Amino acid sequence: MPDELSTDEIAKLVDAAAEILADSGAKMPCRELVRIAVNTGMWNKPGTPATAMALYNAMLAECREKPHPRFKICPEFRGHFEVNP
Repeated sequence: MPDELSTDEIAKLVDAAAEILADSGAKMPCRELVRIAVNTGMWNKPGTPATAMALYNAMLAECREKPHPRFKICPEFRGHFEVNP
């Protein structure tokens, strides 16, 4: 399907999300991270619900699989991520 994101594209979006979280210090859902990435030019594809879902899955995988992930799941707000100090 033409709307699907490649592994490289998802990795670039995860990098952008990590940078946004680090710069802002805020707790954000993936939909907001995609919106900011699009508005700031860090991501040059449309921000669709499927894009936010792909970002969520990739960020969740990093939280579960890497010994020192760049972000963590925010326990106070469902579906939000924050910087992992």
